[in-house]
Amino acid sequence: MYWLHKRLHSQNFLVSRELVRKLIRNSSISSADTVLDIGSGQGIITRELLKITPNVIPIEKDPKLTSRPIDFLTYSLPTYPYKVFANIPFSITGEIIRKLLQSPNPPSDCYLIVQSEAAQKFVINPQTNTMAALLYYPWWDIQITYKFSHSDFQPTPKVESVLLHIKPRLVPLIPLTQKTAYHDFIAYNFIH
Repeated sequence: MYWLHKRLHSQNFLVSRELVRKLIRNSSISSADTVLDIGSGQGIITRELLKITPNVIPIEKDPKLTSRPIDFLTYSLPTYPYKVFANIPFSITGEIIRKLLQSPNPPSDCYLIVQSEAAQKFVINPQTNTMAALLYYPWWDIQITYKFSHSDFQPTPKVESVLLHIKPRLVPLIPLTQKTAYHDFIAYNFIH
């Protein structure tokens, strides 16, 4: 039953503290930052984040892994500046990214460990692009910055995993005042 429960939450946990430490040290996270760890699981990322900043908010839904279960999809995001560094549940990747990027106060920097196939949906591609990639592109720089090995996780996933770095553009390619018109244009072109 626990195996089924874990599959429903679709979490594969990182096992190397050294790798987590390296990825966090290569990020923009500093001692002044508040950082959300979405799907904090057994706390390997939370513990490494706490070595850099005391302001870490672990968010974990599974009551077997935390005494205070929180569902990120109903969680109220901070109204002050924050960043995200998280190994998110793969089954709700799209919902998590949408919630973060469409929030009135989105993160000032975001690092998400996601399934490679899901990451590709948000990255601009020279050949063909998804609607999600085009919708976010004018305001967000979205890149894959690290490719994980299957052995980096427990249980070992059957899928490829990557670190997706999402940061707001300093100067948007389209003014915010034209956001609705741009979104309507993209949606119209995908429907027709």
